[in-house]
Order: sequence, then C-alpha cells, then structure tokens
Amino acid sequence: NFNETYTKIDNIAALRLLTSATDKAPVYDVRAWYSTNTKGGGIFWYDVSDTTTADDGFLTIVDGSSRRWKRIIGAAGVNAYMAGAKGDGLIDGSGVVTGTDDTTALNTRCTYLRNSVYLSADIAPVAVRIGPGVFRCNSTINLANITGARWELDGRGTTIASRASGKPAL
Repeated sequence: NFNETYTKIDNIAALRLLTSATDKAPVYDVRAWYSTNTKGGGIFWYDVSDTTTADDGFLTIVDGSSRRWKRIIGAAGVNAYMAGAKGDGLIDGSGVVTGTDDTTALNTRCTYLRNSVYLSADIAPVAVRIGPGVFRCNSTINLANITGARWELDGRGTTIASRASGKPAL
C-alpha cells in the first residue's frame, strides 16, 4: 500500500550499510541518493526470494548482508536522480562544462528502459524525466532500441552536455 508510512533512511549509502543483525524493516523510504541533496530517493522493499541480482545503483541495492532491496517505480515514472545522477554541472562563459560526470547514471536508466516490461504498446508510455540541472556527460548516452518512453526535460535550464564543449551529448 503506497499510503503507508515506511521506515525512513537518509540515503542509498545508508541502505547499503544495513545488515540483517541491525535491520528488521521490510520496506524503506530512502530520502535521497546522496546525503548532500534531496533527489533520487524512493521506496525500496526487501526481496527475500532474490539472492543473485547485482547492485545497479538504481532498481536493486544490495546491503551489508547481501539482501536485495528493490525500488518501487510509481506512476510518476523514473528520473535521472534515481540512478545517481547529480545534475550539478556548470557551463562557464566559454561553454565548458564542469561538475560530476552523469554518463553512467543516464546510461543505467537507458538500460532499464530497453529491458522494461513497462514499455508496452498496451499501456501509456513511462515518463522519463531529466532535470532540472546540468548533466555533464564525458561519453555517449545510448538511446538505441528504446521505444514507448516519453522523455521530459524537467525545468527551465535543463541541459545534457559534453564536458569539453557544452554541446549536447545525445
């Protein structure tokens, strides 16, 4: 039930530090991906039947006791921050982008979309939100073979740019 109150935890790193000796909650409301911001959190549930899925930093988080915590994707869809993107880039007057390289986080989301059971012609397209923020990418974001998604740049000033030139990375 999405209306329940879940045990709150600060960030993904704190979820990874849990152990079966210290934790008994079946569901966590994670406030954010990083301790330094309030973006990228979500609801995670303990999948007692899964012992093999790797920690992808997005949909599955593996804790200190090798338990798999699965992210619940709601009707709002997915956003770049859920995969660890920071969107903290800055573009200087000459067009050079500085900040965290968000390529891996954005490509993690694209892999999810390529493999998603939610992207079917029978249902409304899943919303894929990027932003607000400046997302620095040092390499290509692979959008190949993604169909049925609705891409949304969220907020004025959202940019996906290559590190050196400030030009689009898509």
